[in-house]
Amino acid sequence: MDLTFLFCNAGPSSESPRSSKPTSTKQCHLSLGYETWLPSHLSFTIPGYNITRKDRTQERGGGVLLAIRNTLVHTHLTLPPWQGGHLEVAAARVGLQRCWLTVAVFYNPGGASST
Repeated sequence: MDLTFLFCNAGPSSESPRSSKPTSTKQCHLSLGYETWLPSHLSFTIPGYNITRKDRTQERGGGVLLAIRNTLVHTHLTLPPWQGGHLEVAAARVGLQRCWLTVAVFYNPGGASST
């Protein structure tokens, strides 16, 4: 099975050199977004996808999102807190024909320790 991935800086600034706006998501199986800037109280859906996300709670900005096409067998993963306390992570296991693929999107906010 071939999987297609979309990586996207979903932040509010279209001027960002890391920004990649999709032209079509028809064939996309998994979308990984970072800098989503979503407040934790906001709930939404993307038709045809199941979403897991880790929003930044202490301040504005940041956040990660993992959207998985609902035709794929998958399980959202809850990872233990990172010892540095600031790593934003959304992860899932996706069933392939004979194995599982673990997919995760990570974001280390500026100023957070990387050790």
